[in-house]
Amino acid sequence: MKTLIYSYTGRRRSKKKKGKAGLYGLGLIFLMSFAAGLLYVLYMLFPVAENSREKQTVVIEQGTSTEAAAEQLKNQQLIRHAGVFQYYSYLRPDSLKAGTYRLSASMSAGEIAGALEAGEQAQEPVVSITVPEGRSLEQIARISAKNADFSEEKFMETATEDSFIRSLSESYSFIQQPNNQNEIRYALEGYLSPQTYEYYGESPEAEVIIKDMIERTNKTMVEFSNQIADSSWTVREIWTIASIVEREAMRAEDRAPIAGVIENRLGKNMRLEMDPTVAYALGEHRLRTSFKDLQVSSPYNTYRNRGLPPGPIASPGTQSIQAALSPERTKALYFYARPNGNVIYNETYEQHTRTQNKYESEWENQ
Repeated sequence: MKTLIYSYTGRRRSKKKKGKAGLYGLGLIFLMSFAAGLLYVLYMLFPVAENSREKQTVVIEQGTSTEAAAEQLKNQQLIRHAGVFQYYSYLRPDSLKAGTYRLSASMSAGEIAGALEAGEQAQEPVVSITVPEGRSLEQIARISAKNADFSEEKFMETATEDSFIRSLSESYSFIQQPNNQNEIRYALEGYLSPQTYEYYGESPEAEVIIKDMIERTNKTMVEFSNQIADSSWTVREIWTIASIVEREAMRAEDRAPIAGVIENRLGKNMRLEMDPTVAYALGEHRLRTSFKDLQVSSPYNTYRNRGLPPGPIASPGTQSIQAALSPERTKALYFYARPNGNVIYNETYEQHTRTQNKYESEWENQ
């Protein structure tokens, strides 16, 4: 009888111990989950890009809710998580104020919220440089010098300085070091992203502006990284094709078809025979390319050389880069651009010749 009582009591104690262990386990899981959630929330408050020097204009309209403001900031890639920012704002003592702000992805959520609460309005930039698509390095130097406190010559001197290019090539693999240029005219040609660049406080040096332009290009490459990885072309070849497309296409809808023609001609080992490459070889803009122009001896002259030029001939925009990565599937091997922007595509040289003869006179009045 005692044995039975002893056995029964032992089982009850075992159950109690198991119950306590279970509670401890649940408590530990809860604490771990809470800690993980807290770390996640804190991470969502960190800067999106701590080293970014780019500033964006953010306009908060009168009557905009905190939720809408958070979504706007998320869409502009200035915060990591709209919901976390929204609830974080609710915990702060002041509300967000309407206005126009200059904010950076290097700012934490707390800094951004503080700026919006304080109503710190945007200041006018000291320097604003707008680089349109399809501009060459020399043209970008001219545009930059008109808006900043340095000369065109200083910009070009900086952009072609061997040690500067070498330092950039260490950070950006798409930039070739000077001793590996392989007849490239300018190592940075095509890689100064066409954007608007604004600077506050004091006028920046040419080196700062060039680095910002290169960094913008690097961001574009990151955006297209999956397509670049799937492409049979190297980054330099993609940017070279895109630069030709940029200079050839007058309308957005012609970018992919022109890229398709380039791909077809390269696939058949035909000379590209693209007029913008001749203009680049000459170093001068040409409305019409003469027979004499076609004779220029240059690796960029695609009337004399097969394959792609050694590198880009201008800075392409994102639409042309997209076209180079996703060219239109076409049988066309030729295209002819009319002055009105209309582009006619042909599969045979005979068809192309007839098109030229029909519309060539239109260019005489330009």
